[in-house]
Amino acid sequence: MAPAHAPEESARDRPCPKCGRLIPRGSLECPRCLPGALPRPHDVEAVLLGSLLILGLLFAVTGFATRLYHAQQKAIAQHWFAKGQQELRAGHADRAVVDFRTALVYQRDNSQIELRLAQALATANRTDEARSYLEDLRSREPENGPVNLELGRLAARQGDLRAALTYYRSAIYGDWAGQDAAPERRAARLELYHFLMSHGATAEAQAELMTLAATLPPDPNLHAQVGQLFLDAGENDQALKEFQSALQEDRHNLRALVGAGEAEFRLGRYSPARAYWERALSYGPRNPEIVRRFQIANAVLSLDPYAPGLPAAVRGHRVAEAFRLAMARLTKCARARGESLGGPEKGTPLESLYGRGARLRPRAKEAALRRDPDLITAVMDWVADVETLTASYCGPAQGLDEALVLVVREHGGA
Repeated sequence: MAPAHAPEESARDRPCPKCGRLIPRGSLECPRCLPGALPRPHDVEAVLLGSLLILGLLFAVTGFATRLYHAQQKAIAQHWFAKGQQELRAGHADRAVVDFRTALVYQRDNSQIELRLAQALATANRTDEARSYLEDLRSREPENGPVNLELGRLAARQGDLRAALTYYRSAIYGDWAGQDAAPERRAARLELYHFLMSHGATAEAQAELMTLAATLPPDPNLHAQVGQLFLDAGENDQALKEFQSALQEDRHNLRALVGAGEAEFRLGRYSPARAYWERALSYGPRNPEIVRRFQIANAVLSLDPYAPGLPAAVRGHRVAEAFRLAMARLTKCARARGESLGGPEKGTPLESLYGRGARLRPRAKEAALRRDPDLITAVMDWVADVETLTASYCGPAQGLDEALVLVVREHGGA
């Protein structure tokens, strides 16, 4: 028999002994716990939320695992890349090729590794393979400066002037992302200059050098370097400009002082040449060649009878000294060749020249030269002939004779 108070209990909410939720009034059993009962909305939300949390956790774990995998792949690739760099610097190009290819296994789309592999292949003289990698890289990045530079070097190695010009210029004006482009572009232009000079394309090479000079920063060493290139090419005026630019930045720059002196010397301006070399000798070690050039410039200045403003006595003294030096040079050359001067004429060029000098000797005195300036021309013409003939018979003049050659050459005598 049911308890008398059961109806009263069903008339108010009470907790379900199974799930703990309240049983609605009038219900004897919990609707949620009845067989076949549908889940309530908040129960569905709870299930979905739980599922999402689980999925999120799975995604996080998967992402972490993926990142860890890629990090490991990258670390392995970098290890082999570094090893390849080391082998390439050590001159082991074939080993470097293996290392870079191994690195590419772990990072297939790394253009830096591909570029280094191409460089290693080129160094190992595997030119076709290197070009294949480089052309593939260039097809993806046509403006890539380092890639175009390597292609330019391959073309230069094979003597392909047109292709080398194309690639080098693409490198010069290309993209050097992640690097200071200005030094790389200057280096590429210098390579192109040397390549053009080595293939006799002098005009194109000088155009590149002029462009390089026009874009130099205020760096004394760079200006001195380009000045030396102009000097080597015989462009003495341009060389002097570059050396002077270098000296504006650093007045003690030895390379610029020596180069400026040489440019002035070649231009026949011996006084400024001497001044530059004197400064170079005072700032740095006494280089024997600079000392020699300095002494020649001094000798030219002290022997030149045509220097403006000279008193007649000094001019006569210099012409007489030039005659004495030329006669000594002629005698020494004849003796070295086994010819005897002053005896019966044999008709040899040296004997004939000596005969002319013997006839001039009485008048090639300071007093006579002061009285008759026209004698200066006759004596200096003879001096020029002596220096020309003895140079062809007995080799280039040295010392004061070298200075004398420069004097007569400067004034159109030889």
